[in-house]
Amino acid sequence: MYNRDGSPRSSWYDPLGFAGLDKVPPPPDALRLLEKNSKDISARQTALSTLIPDKAGELQSMGARLKSMEDNPHLARQYAALEKKIAASVLEVSGLRREFSENTALLEGITGRLERKKKGIPDDPRAHIRHLAMPVKTTRMRFDRFAETWAAISLSLLLFGIVALVFFAPHYLVAGLAVITLLFIVTESVLRGAFIQTVSQLTSLLAVIGSVILFFHFWFWILMGSLLAIATFLMFQRLRELT
Repeated sequence: MYNRDGSPRSSWYDPLGFAGLDKVPPPPDALRLLEKNSKDISARQTALSTLIPDKAGELQSMGARLKSMEDNPHLARQYAALEKKIAASVLEVSGLRREFSENTALLEGITGRLERKKKGIPDDPRAHIRHLAMPVKTTRMRFDRFAETWAAISLSLLLFGIVALVFFAPHYLVAGLAVITLLFIVTESVLRGAFIQTVSQLTSLLAVIGSVILFFHFWFWILMGSLLAIATFLMFQRLRELT
């Protein structure tokens, strides 16, 4: 009944709370509570349907007033005060619209559950579980066993491959090392379930390398093109200022 410090255990004085059932209504009251929630949210949606246009209209009116104060230095203090008021009103209107959208989705969920309750359809007993523990499938066990085997022998295979390249194809040592490394990376990604991510990273790396190679080969034309683009942009800006 008691903890080591002498306090009573919650499993004795609050068994429903200890089991996480204090938030679950008794089955006879579930339908009534759902109907009450539906009515409350529907009433709030009706109020928001009137409140949001009113607030939006006030915001537009203040925006028109603020626009009229522009280019009037003697109204700088009133302009700053109205600007702060508009910023607060924007947040208020945005919050009301977000609440209306969230209530719409919530009302759909409540209505759906209410209809299922009226038809006598029970709730899914596993719906509250976020991470359901399931027995490992045989195919997955075999895959994991293969991954463990590969982890044990991959380093040795890599060294064997390097030795084979040195003895049988020394002229292609660099290209062979690149191919072997790529094969090992792809195999590791497949076994770890990160094949798509690995391919994306390799593609990005190759794109960067290709860009660097292109820059070194065509740096003169790239530099000249950049200077021409800057000169054209500056000329356009100056001409537009003059006109």
